[in-house]
Parts: sequence; C-alpha cells; structure tokens
Amino acid sequence: MRVEFLKSILLTFLVALSLILTLAIWNYQGEYDIAGDGQPIDAQLNGVEQTKRDLIKPSQFIFHVNQGLLGLEDKQMERQFFQDMMQWSLYDFEMAPEQETFDLSNSTDVVEVTFPTVLPTSYISEMFSIDDTLVYDSYFKRILIYLSDDRMGDHIVFESGDQNGINVQANIQNMPEVREYFERKLMSEDFQPFLTVNLQNNKQVYIPRDIHIEGRKFRFKSISPDSNALQSILFRNPSAIINSPNPDGGQIYTDGNREMIVDGYSMEYTNFSAKESQGEQQENMLSNNGEYLISQSIGYINSHNGWLVDEGVQYQLYRLNEPNNHVEYRMSYDNFPVFSNTGIDTINITLHGQNVYHYNRSLLELTYSYDRAEMELMDGDELLHYLEQSETYSLDQIFNIKLGYRIEQQPGGQIFDLIPTWCIETYFGWEFITGASSLNQGGF
Repeated sequence: MRVEFLKSILLTFLVALSLILTLAIWNYQGEYDIAGDGQPIDAQLNGVEQTKRDLIKPSQFIFHVNQGLLGLEDKQMERQFFQDMMQWSLYDFEMAPEQETFDLSNSTDVVEVTFPTVLPTSYISEMFSIDDTLVYDSYFKRILIYLSDDRMGDHIVFESGDQNGINVQANIQNMPEVREYFERKLMSEDFQPFLTVNLQNNKQVYIPRDIHIEGRKFRFKSISPDSNALQSILFRNPSAIINSPNPDGGQIYTDGNREMIVDGYSMEYTNFSAKESQGEQQENMLSNNGEYLISQSIGYINSHNGWLVDEGVQYQLYRLNEPNNHVEYRMSYDNFPVFSNTGIDTINITLHGQNVYHYNRSLLELTYSYDRAEMELMDGDELLHYLEQSETYSLDQIFNIKLGYRIEQQPGGQIFDLIPTWCIETYFGWEFITGASSLNQGGF
C-alpha cells in the first residue's frame, strides 16, 4: 500500500515537472530585450548608436600663416572647427589640374585639415551642402582651404594624397564670411607652433613644438564574454557554444561555424560561414566600395548599440582598407588617439560581401574619470632630435608620428590609465617611444 502511494506521488511530480519544462520551452525567446509593443528585439550591448558625423573627424587642423605652422592648443576645439565648417555651402566642383601638386611648404593663408585615413569623395555631400551630385569616384585624405583675398576661385581642395588619384576642387559660398571666421579664431583662440617632419617617401607630418596634453585615470566596466547578450549577437544558437581555454591565453568560444577568442578585455570574432557570392563581388566592384564598407560597418555596430563611449571618450574612423574590405575605428580621448598593444583601443570589421567575417573589438567601457599626476614628456624638438640620433628608428622607415595616449591597466585591476605618449607608426604597427631620453615617456 505504501509503495503504491509513493509511486503516485512520484508520478504526480514527474507530470508537474514535464508541464513546467514544456511551458519554459514555449516561452523561451533567447537573449532579447522587449520593445514597447511587446515584440522581441535583438540583443544589445550597453552602448549607443553613432553616425558618420560622429565617427568621421579630422585628426589635425594646421594654419599656414606667414610661412609658419600653427595648431590649436586645445585639441577639443578641432571638433568645434569641423562642426562650423560643415555649415558651409560649396559649388562649381571640378577636377584639379593633374600637374598641380599642392605643395604647402612656402604657403600662407591656407588651412590644412587632415584625416586619419582616406575618405570617399561621396562623403563630401554629407559634410557640406553642395549644388550638384558629385560624380567623381575617388578619395581624399586632406582638405585645403585657401583664404587669400587675391584668390578668385577654387577656394577648397579635396586632395587624394595619391599621385595617381583625383583631386577635387570647388568654391565656397560667402567666402568673405569664411575668411572673417578664421581671422577671428586666430585672434581669439590659443595656438602653438608646429614642426614639419619628413618621413618615408617624402611624406610630411606636423608635430607640436610644445606639449599640451594631460593624462587621465578611469574606472571602467567590461562586457562579459559569457553574457547571453554578446553571445546572442555573435552566434545563432548560444546553447551550442563550446568554451575551452586558448593555449595562447584567454578563452575560445565556438559553435563550429563561428569563433570568438577572448583575451583580457578584447575579443577576436570570426564567422567562418561568411561567404561572398560572385554577384556581391561584382556589385561591390561597380559601386563605391569605400562608402559601402563605412556604411555597413557602422550599421552593424549600431545594430547592437556597440559604441561604448562617454563624453570625452569617443571612437574615430582611423583606417579604411578597401582592398581587404577592412575598417578600423580607434578610441580617442579629447580628440587625441589612444593606443594599446592588447586590442582594447580599436574596433575592427572585415566584410565578405554583405556579411561580417571578422569583428575584433575592445570589450572595455571607460566610465568615471579623475586627474592623474603630471609627467614630463619630450617636446617636439626633443622628439625629432631623438629620432634623428636613434639607432633603433630611422625617419625614412616611419609612416606617421602622433601625440596621444597609451592605455594601461594599473596594478590591482580597478583603474585604467591614459598615459600621454609619443607614438610612431612603422612596418610593425604603432610603437611607443620609450627609450634613451632623460625624460620619462609615459611611465616606462
């Protein structure tokens, strides 16, 4: 009798458990947030959406005045200058003469606006109001604004930086007001002298003689690779993910077709199933692939609110590699670039057709910040002298020089430090200037 009673209790328990599991399966909808109308929406990160205007910014404004070079002391003001520029209206676009080289070594009354990477000329119509549709399928790396009163036309030039590229020029409406604007800024803002440095293939870059950059300490948050949100964004079926240690450090997450390698606060994601069809290849060849790469990469990151930014911490389009279908966005602070050797400074996307093949990114979100102690740093003259005398570096093997930040996690792990540092770009990527100076270059 007692045995039959226990069997009844066990049977009732099993039936109830079966009903509960069935109900849970019916109601399971993965890692989704719920929209206002009750419909599920895609998983999201704790970031924001960004536009091209948020992400495409100049890296430098240089004023050629009386055959000297001046730049803004307050790097943040460059963003305001660019915002003001985008209110201009342009007209009478045409190709610049092929023989014109736009050598500015002895120029005066010219404003030179440089971008970190080449941009498709189609973006001109998104920066400015223009009088017609641009038909030039080309790229530009810098904008030259000619302010001289005796220049009757072609006030602005979009220069490709490639001797085989197309340079586009145009006129600016209300040019007297534009001249007055820059004259007023030269009187009211603080400027500092810059030096010209000749690098590989006679490329010229400008570096400040004096240093006006302050370090910063940050508390932070991070995206957990084990979170359902991140795994739902990257994998079709998170329940099929297998997690294992990576022999090189960190963890590997894979479902057989996709793989995420996480090391510290950065991840490298590969979608092995992403394939480019012949039709997609042909479509990209016929269209402006640079514009396509920028739009698709921004749209993909926006789809899951993937921009982890704060008031001073932003991301900036830093490299557009059309042959490899690759786009890089670099972290910046107060318009100074941020560099790291651990992948926490960038977001990179490589496309195969309309599919994301590689998605490598920082999992770090810098939050509350506070002051750090001041430090000595080589000024522009000292840096140039050091590079000229260095046995490690040669100017003709350097692609670029930037004043920016090195981001490092402090001992204890609670704080990330933005350390002012000179950085140079070589065949091996970005490197920090660390040695053979009496001054401390960023804490080394």
